[in-house]
Amino acid sequence: MRSLHIKSIRLITNNPEKIQGLERHGVKVVDRVPLVIDPNPHNVDYLRTKATKSGHLLDEMFDEG
Repeated sequence: MRSLHIKSIRLITNNPEKIQGLERHGVKVVDRVPLVIDPNPHNVDYLRTKATKSGHLLDEMFDEG
């Protein structure tokens, strides 16, 4: 990114560590675009584990709205 002279980005991610890592390397994350999927019986436990143990930002997936 440095060689392309990219200084700021919008990032599609649910992982706050990706945001922190990029910012530590001088790339400003000006917006986080959540990647939202519908939880289903096959992935709901996995997604909840990612949210609770890894801090992934998955609130949009589990909102009952």
